[in-house]
Parts: sequence; C-alpha cells; structure tokens
Amino acid sequence: MDGKWKITLVASARRHGFERIDALAAISRARLTADPFQASRIPSTPDPAGWIGPAVDGTEVEVFAEVDHRAREIQIFHMMEARPHIIRTIETAQKEQKR
Repeated sequence: MDGKWKITLVASARRHGFERIDALAAISRARLTADPFQASRIPSTPDPAGWIGPAVDGTEVEVFAEVDHRAREIQIFHMMEARPHIIRTIETAQKEQKR
C-alpha cells in the first residue's frame, strides 16, 4: 500500500483502548496481512482486510478494515489485542493469497 491513503476509524475500533496511531503503527509494521482475510459477516459489505502488527506500545494487535483500493481509503472498524485464532486465520489467508 504505497502512497497516500485516507485512513479512518469508526467508534467500534476504539472500544478496546487503542487509537488511530496504534492502527497506523500496526498496519505499517504488520507481520501478517491478508486482504481479504475472511468473508464479511454483514451482507452487501466488502470482505474485510486484516493485519497483525505492533501498536505504538509494542502490544500485538489485530486490525480489521474495509479497504477501497480504487479510492485509496481504509475504514478501520475493529482493533484489539491479537487473539490466537485470529492470528491463525490471517496466517492462513495470507498463505493462500501468496499461491
């Protein structure tokens, strides 16, 4: 994701105490990335992208977002400390995308 992107957080992304700067840190330094990483749970919405990376304080976080590549926009709707099953899901999706 080179170049300039518009990145926004919806209120639900802040529910677990992380802020926009944490999302930027996690996305820019992600150790795992998959776009998409799973099918959307909400009908008629894009499949979300997922990242696993360090927040500003080093905490490994999971970040989920809707990504519009054409408009170069990322709308983050979820961010929290990374859970093992999400790490496995994103690892699997990343491996499948590299094939």
